[in-house]
Amino acid sequence: MKKKNDIKIYIAAHKNFNVPTNEIYIPLHVGAKDKTDLGFIKDSTKDNISEKNSSFCELTGLYWIWKNVNADIVGLVHYRRYFYKNIFKKKNSFISETDIKKILSNYDIITAPKGYTLHSTVKDDYIKNHLSADLEKCEKVLKSKYPEYSDAYDKIMNGNYYRQFNMVITSKKIFDEY
Repeated sequence: MKKKNDIKIYIAAHKNFNVPTNEIYIPLHVGAKDKTDLGFIKDSTKDNISEKNSSFCELTGLYWIWKNVNADIVGLVHYRRYFYKNIFKKKNSFISETDIKKILSNYDIITAPKGYTLHSTVKDDYIKNHLSADLEKCEKVLKSKYPEYSDAYDKIMNGNYYRQFNMVITSKKIFDEY
């Protein structure tokens, strides 16, 4: 039976690491299909896209949470990146169940802090470090299928900051809508 305000924060991992002792943090082996068992829950079970991990990284874990987890509040962090109470005192300062409930009583979503590009736009930075054809295809699909997001896309691409790391904590309802 699910407890009221059940919180499950999954930690995307592709190798062994020191797992936090707090019970709301659960390791999730992403890209687990045909890989050595790490002893964690695998994103290759139930409804999954684990085999696409080489293209989508931790988003295979995000998909797995969306399709397979029933909790009031869900989240995704990384084995080396977490949300902290105090960014300067990271050791043992992961946000707790109490912190999460308090933050989500005032906000809908907890995301990573802004990341900034240096001397360029987000679009220029992406093209410098990735395949420009991928971004062009993404833009074309987004603007043809979801034109209502065109202005938001252009604002982000022409700006100099973005949200990094595919990290999120929110209600399952909002998570599923995303």
